[in-house]
Amino acid sequence: MSEETPVPATAETSATETSASRGARVGEFLLLLLQLGLILLLIRDFEIVSPAFLKVAVLAATGFVISYFLPLRHRLVCFLLLSLATIGLVFGITEGAWLIGLGLVLIGICHLPIRVSARAAILILAGVVLGFLRVDWFHAPWSNALWPILGSMFMFRVMIYLYDLSHERGPVSLPWTLSYFFILPNVRFPLFPLLKRNGTGRH
Repeated sequence: MSEETPVPATAETSATETSASRGARVGEFLLLLLQLGLILLLIRDFEIVSPAFLKVAVLAATGFVISYFLPLRHRLVCFLLLSLATIGLVFGITEGAWLIGLGLVLIGICHLPIRVSARAAILILAGVVLGFLRVDWFHAPWSNALWPILGSMFMFRVMIYLYDLSHERGPVSLPWTLSYFFILPNVRFPLFPLLKRNGTGRH
């Protein structure tokens, strides 16, 4: 009884499979795009949250379209740029710069070349100073609208971040760190859930 010899894959078969794979990917993208469009229409027609939320949703949908076609290694940077652009869209250039600047100061304290206990003490001191500004003991040069978002982004996450820095080794990915703190949805939702971390984005 003779065994059948397997037929080797031809270039035509390979091309057909590649074409089918591309077709499935395009179909998946169009379906997702349709769903996003329907969500945006619902947000607009039912005036969900606020007019600013619609702008954020449109920006997020645009970012999705761009990142969908980007290589995986570039998607994190795309998300970071989208998150920073959302801050500027919601708060304006000046107020947004204050929010990002304050956040960078807190992140920078976590990376000071001193003992972890000293960094923690400086962070506590910075928190006290910000608390005095919040209750108007001193005049803050930014609007009160920044406080809930700043607190939501850094109040707990900075503690987790500092702890992880003290227990891990190796260089930290800057795009990952900034994306972790300035994550896009947090700009419009102060009651944002505490993020579960999986490392510090080290290489």
